[in-house]
Amino acid sequence: VPGKYEVFVFIPARNATTTKAQYVISHGGKQDMQVINQLLYENAWLSLGVYSFTAQGGEGVLLTDVTDEPLATKRIGFDAMKFVYRGP
Repeated sequence: VPGKYEVFVFIPARNATTTKAQYVISHGGKQDMQVINQLLYENAWLSLGVYSFTAQGGEGVLLTDVTDEPLATKRIGFDAMKFVYRGP
């Protein structure tokens, strides 16, 4: 269903040591990026914001492996995400 959705990601307690996790949100022909310090969260749902989705395909969220931190010093934690409808 097209509309505005709040995007949440779950930050697990283990293996989430990066301070610069880059989430790319593709929506309505645009891309936005949110950089999250995963060390600040443990077993928590975190909002990446509210975005307008067209439901035409090619939309979603990508967690990149680019952190600009020294190689093999941090771990990027990933578990689940959810989209909560916020209206048209």
